[in-house]
Amino acid sequence: MGGHHFERYVGALFRHLGYNVELTGRPGDQGCDLILSRNGERIACQTKRYESSVSNSAVQEAVASVPIHRCHRAMVVTNSRFTAAARQLAAAWNCELIDRERLGALIAEFREDQGSH
Repeated sequence: MGGHHFERYVGALFRHLGYNVELTGRPGDQGCDLILSRNGERIACQTKRYESSVSNSAVQEAVASVPIHRCHRAMVVTNSRFTAAARQLAAAWNCELIDRERLGALIAEFREDQGSH
């Protein structure tokens, strides 16, 4: 699965969770691949499909995209893990991090619900 497909897959997961999802992922997206909105809150979501750990630069990009996309906060979703520096920066900026374990749980829930329909 390539990066663009991963963005769409993450978007489908968040749609399943009740979010409205806008795909923004394109060159010049300013660190925001998806805009997730629910209950009046807008979240700038950066997706990273990596084999290695995601560094604090992804958090910096996501946080910087918040005012550009008129969002309330940032989120970074990865199929990998986050470095300690990324976790520390995310905590300081209230940026939600979803790593491979949390993402795996969301995927399992999504598949379970799809199987029951």
